[in-house]
Amino acid sequence: MHTDTRPPLLSRQRLSVWILLGTLLSALLPLIICLTMIGSYSEHKARQHVLAQLRQEGDDIADELVQRLWFHSSAVRALINWTLLERNQPGASHVNEQRHFAQLQHNNPQFLWLALVSPEGKILQASNPALLGKTLPRLPRQQQQAEVRGPFPSLFGPLPGPRQQRAELLLFIPSPLLDSRWFVAALDWELLIQFLPNMLMQRANWPRSEMLLLDPEYRILFSLPQHDSRQLTPELVAAIRQADAEAKPVAWHHGQRWFSLMVPMMSATNLIIPDWQLVMRESEKNGLREWQLLEDKLVITALLALIVLSGLAYRLSRHLARPLETLQASLEDPAQQSVPEVSGYYEAWLLSRVLAELQTFEREQRLALVSLNQTLELQVGERTAELTNVLQHATHAFISLDPQGLVISWNRMAEQWLGWSAEQRQGQRLPESMLSAEVNLWLRQWLVQLKDPQPSRVSQQREVQLTSAQGETIPAQLVVWSSQAGTHFRLNLILDDIRERKAAQQALQASRHQLQTITDNMPALIAYIDRDLRFQFVNATLRHWYGIEPSQAIGASMASLLAPEVYPLMRTQAEAALQGETRRFERTQWLHGQLRHLHTIMLPEHGDDGTIKGLFVLTQDITTRKQLELDLQQQAFADTLTGLPNRRAMEEQLPAALARADRTGHPLALLFMDLDGFKAVNDTWGHDAGDEVLRQFASRIRAQIRETDQLFRLAGDEFTLLLENLNDAPGDARRIADKILIAMQQPFCLDAAQVVLSSSIGIALHFPGMDRDAEQLLAAADDAMYRAKHSGKNRSCLAGE
Repeated sequence: MHTDTRPPLLSRQRLSVWILLGTLLSALLPLIICLTMIGSYSEHKARQHVLAQLRQEGDDIADELVQRLWFHSSAVRALINWTLLERNQPGASHVNEQRHFAQLQHNNPQFLWLALVSPEGKILQASNPALLGKTLPRLPRQQQQAEVRGPFPSLFGPLPGPRQQRAELLLFIPSPLLDSRWFVAALDWELLIQFLPNMLMQRANWPRSEMLLLDPEYRILFSLPQHDSRQLTPELVAAIRQADAEAKPVAWHHGQRWFSLMVPMMSATNLIIPDWQLVMRESEKNGLREWQLLEDKLVITALLALIVLSGLAYRLSRHLARPLETLQASLEDPAQQSVPEVSGYYEAWLLSRVLAELQTFEREQRLALVSLNQTLELQVGERTAELTNVLQHATHAFISLDPQGLVISWNRMAEQWLGWSAEQRQGQRLPESMLSAEVNLWLRQWLVQLKDPQPSRVSQQREVQLTSAQGETIPAQLVVWSSQAGTHFRLNLILDDIRERKAAQQALQASRHQLQTITDNMPALIAYIDRDLRFQFVNATLRHWYGIEPSQAIGASMASLLAPEVYPLMRTQAEAALQGETRRFERTQWLHGQLRHLHTIMLPEHGDDGTIKGLFVLTQDITTRKQLELDLQQQAFADTLTGLPNRRAMEEQLPAALARADRTGHPLALLFMDLDGFKAVNDTWGHDAGDEVLRQFASRIRAQIRETDQLFRLAGDEFTLLLENLNDAPGDARRIADKILIAMQQPFCLDAAQVVLSSSIGIALHFPGMDRDAEQLLAAADDAMYRAKHSGKNRSCLAGE
C-alpha cells in the first residue's frame, strides 16, 4: 500500500523564490545604503547652501543700512555746525532761532524735526513748535566738553509729541553742544528703510526669502513681506542661533519650518549704531526644492535599476532551479521506479546520482528489515517463555491483570502467601477481601489508564495490608506498573513481604528513642553531622542553649543554625575532621547574656570501605573550670597583701621589657626599694601594723608613677618599680625616686600610733644594646639600694656611680 508523502502545495518556498529574494536583497541593500548616504550628504549641502545665501543677503542689507545711518549722521554733523554758527551771529534771538530750526527742517526733509534739548532731556527749541516743553524719553549720559567731538550713540524711540501717520517709529541721532545741551534730529523711519524692498527684489531668490528687522527687545521693526508686529520670544531667538550652527530649519509661530539666521548690525565707522539685528529666513520647502528634485530622480533611477535587476534575477533563479524541479517531480511520482540523471550543472548532476544510490540502498534495507523482524518475533517468544519461568519461581508474589482487571498471571509465591491457587484466580478478578477499599480504588484508576491509547509507564509503590484466604494479615510493599506486548496492555503487581523489615524498623525506632532519651539528659551538646555539614541528630541541649527545637535542626545546614561569628571556626574544624582527623578545640560564645567557654570534640565516623560518613560532635560548657584556672593563675602572680604583681610576675615581665627596649630604642630603669626601720614596726606594734605599713607604702608609690609603670612586691618590705620608654633615663629615674622619697615624709597612720619611715632606693638603667639580662639588672638595682642604705638611708643611688 503506497502512502502519499508529498508535502502539501506551497508548504515550502521553492528554491527559485529563495534565489530570487537573495539576489534582490544582495543588490538592493548596497543600493539603499548608497542612496541614503547620497541623499543625506546632498541634503546637508543644500541646507548649508540655503544658509550661505541668507547670510550673504543679510550682510548686504546690514551694510547698506549702516551706510544710510552714517550718511544721515554726517548730515547731522553739518546741521550742528550750521546751528553753532547761527547762534554766534550778532542779533540772534529766540524767534529767529525757532525760524532757523524750521528752515533747517524744511531744507532736510529726511528729518521729521530738529530740536535743542537741555541736559535733563527737555526740548528748548524745535522746528515743530508743538514739541516745545516736551521731554525726550531717552537721552545719552551727560558729556564732558572734551567728549563733544563724539562718536555718539544713535537711539531708537517713540516721538514725544503727537505721532504722525507716516512716522510711527523714529530714530534719534543726538549730539552734545559746547554748553552741555544736545542737538537732536528725528530721522524719518520710512525714508530710512525705503531702499530695502528694491534691494530685496533685485535678488535671484526673491520672494522666497524674507527679512525681519528687530530691536534689542526682539520686536519686529520692519519686515518684508509685511508681518504683524508681534515680538519674537527668547526661546525662538535661541533656536534660530542654534539652527544656524547646525544648518537646520526652525519651527516658527504657526508650525511652519524656516531656515533662519540672525545678522548683527556692525559699523566700520565711528558711528555707534542701534543694537538692531536682521533675521533672514526662507521656508524649508523652498530652500530644499532643488534637493527634493534630485531625490526624486534618485528614487526613479533606483526603481528602474530594481526592475531590470528583478528580471535578471528571475531568469537566473529559473535556470538554477530547473534541474532540481525535475528531481522533485521524479521523487513525488509513485510510478517512477528510479531517479533520472539530470544535467544542467555539476551539483544537480551529483545530487541525482546520490539520490539514485540512496533509492537502491533503501530497497536493500527494507528487505533486511523484513528478515530481521521475523528473527525478532522468534526471540520474543523465547524470551517470553523464559520470563514466565522466572516469574513463577521468583521470591516475590507476582500478579498480572488485563485492562478489564482479570488475572492473567499468578505465580507460585502468590499461591503460598495468599492461599489462592493460580487455577482459582485465572481469568477472575482480585478478591475484594485481599486489599483495602482504598487500594482497590487506586488499582481501578490504573486499569482506567490502561484503556488510554498511550497509558503511563511510570511505576508506583506503596505499603499495603494484605489479607490471605485464611484471614491472615500480612504487611507488604506493593509495586505497580503497566507494560505492553504488541497492541495489548497489562497491569503488573509485585508484592514483597515486609514483616521482618517492619519488626526491624520498630526495634530501630525503640533504640533511637532510648538513645535520644539518654543524650537529652546529658550536660553536653551532642550532634551528628553528615558530609554535607547538615545535622542528622542533635540532643535537647540545643533547646536549652540556643532556643532551637531539635526536630527543626534535623536536615538543617551548619551555616543556617550557627551564629555568623562561630560558623567560620566550626566549618574549618569540621572540614579537617572530615579528612579523618579527630579535632579538639575551645571557643567562647555568648549564651543567655553570659560569655561561656566551650570545649568541642569532632570525631569522624569511618564506614566499612574506609570513607568518612560523618562526624560525631560533643560540646561541653567548661566555663567553671576556666574560671578556676584563671583564679589560680592570678593567685600565682599576685601578692595577696598589697594586690601588686609578685616576684614571679616580675621574673616573667622583666625579660619582655628588656626585649621591648632593644626593639624600640628607648631605655628603661629598674628601681629597687625597701623601708628603713620596718623591722622595728613589726617588733613594736606587731605584724598587722607592719602589713598596714606595706599597703600604705604601695599606695603612695602608685600615686607617684604613670599608669604604664609597673610596681612589684618581691618579699617583706622589698619593692621594685619598672619604668619603660624613657627619654632621659638617669634624670627621669631620679625624678621618680625623689617623688617617692618626698611622699615618704608623711607619717603612716596606724591603729596603735603614727610612725615616720623612710626608704632607700637603688636605680639600675638599661640602654638598648646592653649585654645584660634580667637577673643582672635586678642584682645591679639591689646592690645600688644597699649602697644607698649604707650611705645614710632615705636616699637613692644609681648603679655604676
